[in-house]
Amino acid sequence: MSVLGEYYSFRKIFRDLQKYITVGLKLYQARRTDTDAKFKDLFENLDSLLGPLETQQIKIGERAAEFDFILSDGTRVKANGYRSLLSTLSSLLLQLHQILLKVTKERSSMFFLPGDHISNLTAYCRALEGMNKILENAAVLMDASAQGQLFGEGEVSERLRGIVCSEYIARDVFYGRCLGFQYPSSTRPVIKMLAVAMASYERWYKADKDNPLRQLMHSLWKGNKYLQNPTQMGLKLDDLTLMSSVYFVKAFWSIMEQDVVKAAMGAAMTLISHSVEISHSLEIPAKNIVMEGTKGKVTLTPPFSEQLGYRPIPLLFISNKWRDGQNRGYSSKKQPQPAASGLIVHIHGGGFVAQSPRSHEFYLRTWSQELKTPVVSIDYSLSPEAPFPRPVEECTMAYAWILQNLTLLGTTGEHIVLVGDSAGGNLAVTTAMKILEYGLRLPDRIVTVYATFNLTSAASPSRFLSLFDPILPIGVLLNCMQAYSDVAPSNEEVQRRRDLRNRVLRAKGVYIPDPNVKNVASPSVPRKNPEKERTEAPATDSDESIKKVPPSRPPPPSLAHSSSTQPLLAAADADDDEEEEENRSEDVVVSNGGGGGGSNGVVEEGDRLITVDLSDDSPGTSESGESETRLTEDTTPGTGPETEMVDFVGRQKKPLKKRPVLTVSFGHGHCQTLCLSPKRVK
Repeated sequence: MSVLGEYYSFRKIFRDLQKYITVGLKLYQARRTDTDAKFKDLFENLDSLLGPLETQQIKIGERAAEFDFILSDGTRVKANGYRSLLSTLSSLLLQLHQILLKVTKERSSMFFLPGDHISNLTAYCRALEGMNKILENAAVLMDASAQGQLFGEGEVSERLRGIVCSEYIARDVFYGRCLGFQYPSSTRPVIKMLAVAMASYERWYKADKDNPLRQLMHSLWKGNKYLQNPTQMGLKLDDLTLMSSVYFVKAFWSIMEQDVVKAAMGAAMTLISHSVEISHSLEIPAKNIVMEGTKGKVTLTPPFSEQLGYRPIPLLFISNKWRDGQNRGYSSKKQPQPAASGLIVHIHGGGFVAQSPRSHEFYLRTWSQELKTPVVSIDYSLSPEAPFPRPVEECTMAYAWILQNLTLLGTTGEHIVLVGDSAGGNLAVTTAMKILEYGLRLPDRIVTVYATFNLTSAASPSRFLSLFDPILPIGVLLNCMQAYSDVAPSNEEVQRRRDLRNRVLRAKGVYIPDPNVKNVASPSVPRKNPEKERTEAPATDSDESIKKVPPSRPPPPSLAHSSSTQPLLAAADADDDEEEEENRSEDVVVSNGGGGGGSNGVVEEGDRLITVDLSDDSPGTSESGESETRLTEDTTPGTGPETEMVDFVGRQKKPLKKRPVLTVSFGHGHCQTLCLSPKRVK
């Protein structure tokens, strides 16, 4: 089934482009000046590129509809990655059409700038080369894929993984003069300002913060430079997105979390956003949660990791009206509204590494006001400090706590919707799967917005689209996936990719200085490198202070409720201790992050097995009243099957414990592979 007629007529676009190219060749045929010679060469290059590009476009357009999603009632959803590739190709050709129109019809104008038009045509020639390479590989993937299957498998996927990591495409043109070509004209200025901000922020991030005013002025000067020279901005963004660490991405995406910015945004929120009567932070204490499920009583222990230990789980609670059961934090003569029948549980995005519920508060207020229901947003721990599975475990704990405290949140809980965007969409689905595994109440609906599910480097149309996406470039995407999966690229791989990128740019005529050649005429003065200063020295055999044995998991702390939740939970405090005393021996025990409850069990802790004795005299039952947990280490070698983590295109692999993988089928071959947290208690 062909979809060629569903877009702006490609045949007409190619015919119009060919007409302008023919006119351009005639205008600059004489080669009177060097400028005319450059235009002539560019028009000849465009003429040679259009033919192969049209061939690939026709090939993909004839089969794109085969990969549409089919609903259970037979309705065809006309959307997939191949259709998106055709749509972006159409946008690129239309932008080129406007440039050729100016070059051929405004040539005699006094305002005609030949140098600027030569730079634009050069950039679009390289963009067409890159797009042609992407379409060629997309066609190969399409031929090797079953109907409806968007992800490649086997040898084809192995061959295409190189282009997925952008090794053969110089993407600087997509971040420079062709920036945001696939977006509406009203959106491009915003994208351009974000790109300039990211390129300028790199100087601020690496510089010494002793003189912040000077660094701020330098960053502003750099931003003005990138506005005037898009080519330099493209080169800088290409290098940043490909070579920068996840900590740079984390810092840039967290600009909105800075105190000064948060204060300004808070003031703006009261002026331009919907007004709500309740908007404050809560904390779920790091203590066991006992619930009744379909499989019996379930005990969830708070997540634990060596780097973060136990951590209360913060929440952002928003309600359009003060309702029964809610605590406003101050006295009022006004009577509360009846409890709402619904509740929205939100999990924010940010690539698993950045942002918080406060950065999404603007539309959360809108939801609460327009839907007239409370909203709870989970502030889970971020990677790389908290890789998988800790975010899933924290979201599961938070959801279970919400089910226990519906009355205190001002809702009857008749309808619960679990919502997540981007990385939050992944966590929303995996949280629901964990809840189903535990036998607890599932949400009535799950809404995922541009969610990511397949956290592998498998070739797919969406991976090809990310090669020229200015909002989430492929380098940033891989950094976030590696941080969440706890897999980092090796130094050799980073240097190999840098060398390959430089060779591609040099072949395109871009000057790249050779780091091995020193400038003898003007030697550089060595200066401090804050990036190196922030890096710790590697451990040596003689450094005994660095050799530390990882601590065993301590028992969950007996915490009182946090001061931020004390008003809200005052009514429930008296019942918590009684429930824990009655439910010490449960039918089902679930442990998050290696903890356990109930009778004896074996807990996986790093590369060891820890035998946990939780009998009747376990935590909370000693004569002294102190919590006690007896741990004995099993040093049997080879315990627990080990496997390799996902191979991210030559990334350094790290042995981890095998984790179950569940493939969810949505019909017609649209499958998503999700990695679940293992059950720790055996």
